[in-house]
Amino acid sequence: MRRETKVFLTLLALSVSGWLFLFGMSYFGGLVVQLGGVNSFCMMKTLSLGSFLLLLIWGVRVIARRIGNVWARTAALTAAVLLGGAVWLILLFFALFFDGNASYVPLHAPDGSWTVVAEEESWLLGGWGRFYRKVCPGLLQDTGVTYLADDGFRPFSDDAFRLEWEAERLVIWYQDGAGGWARREVPK
Repeated sequence: MRRETKVFLTLLALSVSGWLFLFGMSYFGGLVVQLGGVNSFCMMKTLSLGSFLLLLIWGVRVIARRIGNVWARTAALTAAVLLGGAVWLILLFFALFFDGNASYVPLHAPDGSWTVVAEEESWLLGGWGRFYRKVCPGLLQDTGVTYLADDGFRPFSDDAFRLEWEAERLVIWYQDGAGGWARREVPK
């Protein structure tokens, strides 16, 4: 096997295994990796687009090696690059267009015993999010508690919330973007 084929297959295997690892953590374990403003869902989108781009490059290389006639090879390469590039750009467009632009706001207990992280997303006229329990730096555990806000309002970024820390739960009051207040309870 050629060295460049080994490199390609290694990169593809790393990309796919990283995607499967992040998907498994999120779907089966309820865990989300969050590094700064980047969460595991953004990482999965990036790995998907990167894998498709690797496959496109590999396909172009296969075409370049298999076709002997210069004109046929040029036509096939042009078609492959244009078609693959168009598909990649369409995938990129949808990945960016339907991105909820997630942001994370940590809510620390006054005694420092635990931290809840509020995820906020909005798209068009909707706002929504969920609450995570911070397990360790960069790793969040889904609590299963979600919320909705109107008109893409982000109550935690806009400091439009109140917290009531109790022994076994956190009671969160937040403005819903329509002039009212809503209540959620996050168990410890």
